[in-house]
Amino acid sequence: MEIEVYRIYRFDTDRPLKAFVDIVVNDVLLIKGVRVMQGKSGLFVAMPREQAKDNKWYESVRCLTTDTRDNIIKVVLDAFMCDMTKEDIEKLNKGMSNADNTEEDEEE
Repeated sequence: MEIEVYRIYRFDTDRPLKAFVDIVVNDVLLIKGVRVMQGKSGLFVAMPREQAKDNKWYESVRCLTTDTRDNIIKVVLDAFMCDMTKEDIEKLNKGMSNADNTEEDEEE
């Protein structure tokens, strides 16, 4: 399966959402709204989701195999990190260390 990044929409904020990414699968399917998120353990990829009438969020795209999901994660994170500047990476790392410090303070 061929997966490529079509477009990256970056956000320069302190919030967990770092980017929306649109990907193309096998040159025939465009998936919009894949999210790059900052978690406690680092960056992760979340699939697009929609809010239903019951106010719950549901994934609108689901990978049926772990190989496909792993491939999407690798392609998206590689593209996200590829064009980052050194300052962007330092900000990202600083945000992770601040989250770690906050957790330690809460435990004490």
